[in-house]
Amino acid sequence: MRRSKQVFSLAFPNAVASPDAAWMEKSESALCVICHSPFQLWTKWKHHCRLCGRLVCAACSPHRAYIDKASKRTCRLCGDVLHMLQALGDARVHSKAGKPSPLFFQQPHPADEYGTIMAISRASLRSDLYYIISAWWLSRWLAYVTAGGDHPGAIANHSLLSFHRGQLLPKPELPLGAYHAIHPDVWKVFQHYYGGGPSISVVGTSKAWNIHLRPTEIFGHCWFPMDDDNDSVSERPSVILRHLVVTPPSIVVPSTLAARYQKARLAPCRPRDLGSVPTS
Repeated sequence: MRRSKQVFSLAFPNAVASPDAAWMEKSESALCVICHSPFQLWTKWKHHCRLCGRLVCAACSPHRAYIDKASKRTCRLCGDVLHMLQALGDARVHSKAGKPSPLFFQQPHPADEYGTIMAISRASLRSDLYYIISAWWLSRWLAYVTAGGDHPGAIANHSLLSFHRGQLLPKPELPLGAYHAIHPDVWKVFQHYYGGGPSISVVGTSKAWNIHLRPTEIFGHCWFPMDDDNDSVSERPSVILRHLVVTPPSIVVPSTLAARYQKARLAPCRPRDLGSVPTS
């Protein structure tokens, strides 16, 4: 996702470029960790991304992020994440570039959509893989299909996450009621209808959230609703939730991951650190 220089204004509660965000030592890499081009004394200098601490060249760190009115050099990997968070409507990220122009598709009637999702939920086999979804967004979806509420928009899982040292991590002390776990087949249908993200999965007995931010999910959907005031579902939201939400025995409590914010050093970075965000 190569693009020209962007200037972001960030308002994250935990300082993204806090002093404890360890930088890679200049001796750790002779190559830019993004484009893998060798650094040269006169033609390709080493720079640190101030958000994640990676060693990058000037071409791979064109962006700037303002934190407390101070400009911070920002690499393309961090810039891509910030750009997608802004596209999701994250109020903590602002850029003069604005949101990209989405593709528009026609939204199914709420009753048809509800029927599809519930049929898949009931028919799905037990799985060791679950997806986390924002309880706030799911409540908006329930109001949309049952009470003629406003269109819920793209899935807003960014509200569960913070951006720290170039990575998306669960917010510390996030209450359990802030999210639900759903079957992967149900997640796929929600993704098909609404797009958004990021996707957050939990596998088996693992206590780790696997977080991925894919451009095709963020930018590839923008549905508009049909005008039909008589198309709501009569089922109560509480009944629908009982069918949709699963309760695996070991869903992570994000506050247990707060220690990840306190790592003393940044591990040698590879482009894969930001999940599936492309590096070119």
